[in-house]
Amino acid sequence: MLRNLALRAAIGAALAAGAAAAQASTVVLSSWTFGSGNYVNASAPVYSGQAGGFSGTLDGKALLTYCVELTQVFYWNTSYTNYVDTAASSYFTAADNKADKLGRLLSYVADTAGAVDTAAESTSMQLAIWNIVYDSDWSLTTPGLFRDTSGFAREGFMQNAVVYRCVRMIAEAAASVPLLLYDRDSEVESHWLIDVLARPAPGQIGVDLLEALFSSLLVSGNAYVEAVATSDGIRELHILRSDRVQVIPGADGWSDGYAYSAAGHTVRIAGEVMPGMPRILHMRFHHPLNDHYGLSPMEAAATAIDIHNEAARWNKALLDNSARPSGALVYGSAEAMSPAQFDRLKRELEENFQGARNAGRPLLLEGGLDWKAMSLSPRDMDFIALKQMAAREIALALGVPPLLLGLPGDNTYSNYGEANRTFWRQTVIPLVQRTAKALSTWLGDGLELRPDLDALDALSPDREALWARLDGASFLTRDEKRAAAGYGPMAEVSGRQGKFNPYHDAAGRFDFAPDGGGDKPADPPTPTPRIGEPVDTPNVVPIASRGIGGSYLCPYIRRNRMRSDL
Repeated sequence: MLRNLALRAAIGAALAAGAAAAQASTVVLSSWTFGSGNYVNASAPVYSGQAGGFSGTLDGKALLTYCVELTQVFYWNTSYTNYVDTAASSYFTAADNKADKLGRLLSYVADTAGAVDTAAESTSMQLAIWNIVYDSDWSLTTPGLFRDTSGFAREGFMQNAVVYRCVRMIAEAAASVPLLLYDRDSEVESHWLIDVLARPAPGQIGVDLLEALFSSLLVSGNAYVEAVATSDGIRELHILRSDRVQVIPGADGWSDGYAYSAAGHTVRIAGEVMPGMPRILHMRFHHPLNDHYGLSPMEAAATAIDIHNEAARWNKALLDNSARPSGALVYGSAEAMSPAQFDRLKRELEENFQGARNAGRPLLLEGGLDWKAMSLSPRDMDFIALKQMAAREIALALGVPPLLLGLPGDNTYSNYGEANRTFWRQTVIPLVQRTAKALSTWLGDGLELRPDLDALDALSPDREALWARLDGASFLTRDEKRAAAGYGPMAEVSGRQGKFNPYHDAAGRFDFAPDGGGDKPADPPTPTPRIGEPVDTPNVVPIASRGIGGSYLCPYIRRNRMRSDL
C-alpha cells in the first residue's frame, strides 16, 4: 500500500528519487490527513468505502501518503514492519508509464499551494491515483471506474434544488402508495409482515422506511435494508446508508456479504436472519459496467447538475460584485507600482467596494489612477435559459415531467393533468411495484405484496375510463367485467348467488318464489300508447328477495319495448 508513495519533505520527492538499498521499514498510520475521507465506489477491483490521504510515520518520521493497492487492509495505530520504501519507477514497469503519470500528478500537488487542503480534495486525489493504477485509459480527466458516491448526495441532492425536489416528489409519492398482502388472489389482512412494515423500527413508521429506501435508490443507485429478528421472528427493518456499505464478493464473484463502516469501525453483515431470508436486501438500478453496484440516475445527469450549480454560483458572484466585473484601474504614471502599493490598492478595493453591501459606494482615487468601468451585456448575464435547460435534463434523468417542477413550456391545466398521470404511470408505479416484489421475495414467505392502485386519486381518470369501457362491453358477463376491473366474482364477494331471480316466465315476468311457494303476482296495468309511439312505461318485473318474516320484497326492473300488436 505504501511502498512507492512515502512522502516526507514533499509529495513528489520519493517518486523522483532513485531507489535506495532495500530495507524493511516500520509504518504506522494514525488518521486521515484532512479529516474523514469521503465514501467512494470502485468496480475493478471492487471497493466501496472511504478514500483520502493518510497521516502517520515511516521509521519515526512524519508521513503523508495515499493508497495504491486496494486489496491490502490496514488498521489505525498499528505498526507494520514488512514494507519497503522504493521508487515508483522500480515498482511499476516502464511500459505502462504509470510511474511517470503518478510522479507528475504528485509533483503538481506538491508545487501548487492549496491544491489538496480538504477532505473532498483529498478524496479526489486518491481517486486520481487509483485511476492511473487500475483504469485501462490511465486518465486524469475522467473518473473511469472510481466514483465518489457521497458527491451525488452532497453536490446533487443537498445543493441542487431541482434534484432535491425531484427526489422528494418521487420518494414521497411512492411511499404514499398502500401495499396489500395477498395469498394468490386472496387478500391477507393479518400477518407479521404487515405489522413490521407498518412500524419497522422504534420511532419510525412505514412511510419513513419506504421514503428513505426510495431516496437512497434515487441518489446512489443502491438501497440496503437490514432485517433484525428475535426468537419470535423478524421485528425490525433498517435502511443502511449506501455510502457506508461495501459489497464483499465471494470466490464465485457474487456477493458473499456486506461490510458496513461507521466512526472508524467496520462490521461484516452476512448470513440469514431466518431460514431462507438473508439479513440484507440489496436493491439497485442496472449498471452496465458493474456487477455489484447500481447506477445512480444522478450520475447520468452529472453534467447537467454541474451546469446548474455553476450557473447559480456565477449569478451569485455577479450579485456579490454588483452584477459587473470589478473594472480596471489604469495607472497613468510612467513609473510602475511597487508590490506593496499594488497589494494595498487591491486589498482596499476588496474590503471597501466589493459586494452588495458596498454597491454604489464612491471610489476615491489617488494621483495617477483612473477607473475604467466595464459591464456585462444582458446577453452575457442571462443564465436563465441555461439553467432551465439543465433543469429539464435533470428532471428527465430522474423521471419527473418538467411541467410538474414549474419549468416553462406548455403550462396548461390539461397538460398538467396529463403530466401528473405520466409521472405516476412511468416513474412512481414501476418503482413501487419493483420494491413490492423485492420485499415479497425477501420476506414474503410465499405471500406477495401488491400496491393498491385503486386508492390513488391521481389515477381516478384512468379508472373511470376503464369502467366506462367495461360498462359498454355488452359481450362480457358481469363476472368477466369484474375480473377485468380487478375484482372477484360476485358470488364470492356477496356469499350468495346473483341478485336476479332466475324464475321467470317466457315474457320475463315473475313466475314463482325460489322455494316454490308464493303466488304469481298480478300484472300491472299496461298503459295505452298512441299508435306508432314506443311504450316507455315498463312492465312490472319483480325480483324476489328474502325479507323479514318470510315475506318477499319485489323491486321493479324497467323494460323498454315496443308494442308488437299495434
